[in-house]
Amino acid sequence: MSAAGGMKVIMTGATGYIGAQLTRRLVGDGHVVHAVVRESSDTTKLRKLGDHVHLHAVAADQSQLCALMADVRPAVVYHFAGYGAALHSDIGELIDANIGAGLRLIEAMARTGVRRFVNASSYWQFDSEGEVAPNGLYAASKQAFREHLASYEEDGTLETVHLILYSIYGPGDWRRKLMTDLFAARGGPLELTGGDQYLDYVYIDDVIDAFSCAATQLIERPEDVRNQMFTVGTGKLTTAHQLIALFEEVSGGAVDARWGARPYLPGQIFEPMRPDKPLPGWHSSVDLRAGLEKIIQIDQYSGSARVVEN
Repeated sequence: MSAAGGMKVIMTGATGYIGAQLTRRLVGDGHVVHAVVRESSDTTKLRKLGDHVHLHAVAADQSQLCALMADVRPAVVYHFAGYGAALHSDIGELIDANIGAGLRLIEAMARTGVRRFVNASSYWQFDSEGEVAPNGLYAASKQAFREHLASYEEDGTLETVHLILYSIYGPGDWRRKLMTDLFAARGGPLELTGGDQYLDYVYIDDVIDAFSCAATQLIERPEDVRNQMFTVGTGKLTTAHQLIALFEEVSGGAVDARWGARPYLPGQIFEPMRPDKPLPGWHSSVDLRAGLEKIIQIDQYSGSARVVEN
């Protein structure tokens, strides 16, 4: 995304891994990011990016969101915020985070005439054939927000791009998942499932390129992308067994893999939908081997246990 003198954007989920990486990219390119956060959000990483990042704890307040939209007049709004509840006792927070917060955001856009919206979706919302079939509460709530958003698209209030994300990885990732567990194990035992599920691993830089490209397309060529859904995948599927073998080859060390020590997740998808609708102007450029090599060189994986998708 480029513009003389930089642009102003509004972003939810800027404290998450993908949002933080995109914020860093945007600031580096001279843009100004207004991050909509919760009162409880840890904004330490964002504050380190300087005065091109402005924090607004208004996620739960419709009137304040409207005031922010009217004041900033962003070129585009990015929506990453979400909540992955492992327990059904968290369902109220999940519904508000994944549906309510998004609805407040797009309603604020509608009331103030802000039109361009880039939404992060998940392959968990679909079966292997690409049909809508959420695999759990998180995916169902993400899909419910997508269905609500459709009415704003159909009446011309908003111009949107939906990017379907796959298994994102990269340096500095603190989310608890197989890739971060692998780097955090550092030679210790690694408890795994049976390892037969296929994943499409997409390096974080490629994902950030996709979101930047989506905004550019909405601004410069909206007729090519508006109100459409695109896949941000490599098309190359890898099992956990294959990932471990490749990691051992690249790192030169053995992994003490305890196969079958953990059950598969409820609703486990064993083969994701094919990424057969790429965003115009975007393609992945970092294959899995190169991505692992980059991470080993940077060696910033923290392996912390936060469980939040996207």
